[in-house]
Amino acid sequence: MNRTSLYQDLIKEQFIKTIDSRIAHGSLLIDEELSTGIFDIFAKPIVQAFYNSWSKDSRRECIEQVEIVLDIAKNLTNEDMRVYDFISRYESEFNRYLKGDQFAKMSNHKHGNYPELENFLKKAFISQIKSTTILLRVEQEVEDYKGLVKNAFNTKKEAHNVLTEQLDLYDECLNIIKKDTSILKFPAGRKRIFKVLQKGAQESRAEFMKDLNTTFD
Repeated sequence: MNRTSLYQDLIKEQFIKTIDSRIAHGSLLIDEELSTGIFDIFAKPIVQAFYNSWSKDSRRECIEQVEIVLDIAKNLTNEDMRVYDFISRYESEFNRYLKGDQFAKMSNHKHGNYPELENFLKKAFISQIKSTTILLRVEQEVEDYKGLVKNAFNTKKEAHNVLTEQLDLYDECLNIIKKDTSILKFPAGRKRIFKVLQKGAQESRAEFMKDLNTTFD
């Protein structure tokens, strides 16, 4: 196995760990949300159905997204051009990526705020390609994902700035939903669903920071 293929496997393995962790945490958050306070008898089954549907397909779809990003990033390692120039050649890949994006799937595409949401999703897609390309360009021999990150960036601050960009963009997506939860294509329970999404994002960031500190400290 050549070095690039090994690093692709390390990155994919790490992403799958992250996906599985989010699904497990999502289950706990849903249970917590459904068990607190006086819950609308009509909204409760909708929120539960939302999670059941999300957890059923999200793992497979997220892995497909990772594979799309890895394929593009692999090509980028052999191209002498900026990511933002290169990505214009992959518009169709973004459309394929978007089909599995959880924000896009749960949103009403006819809503007035959806174009803004999709714009942030495209920026997140580009950000993920950019950070993945940096990791694949590591020339040192490493044995695990932490070693890959440590060799890709000179400092923890540099790693933080690059790797949290995607999380920041997802926060922007949450802000759009918060501004008008009617963008969510559910007949009821929108605020509850938003609350679960927000808590999930907070936990993902906390987990990321814990891993980053472990890598560099």
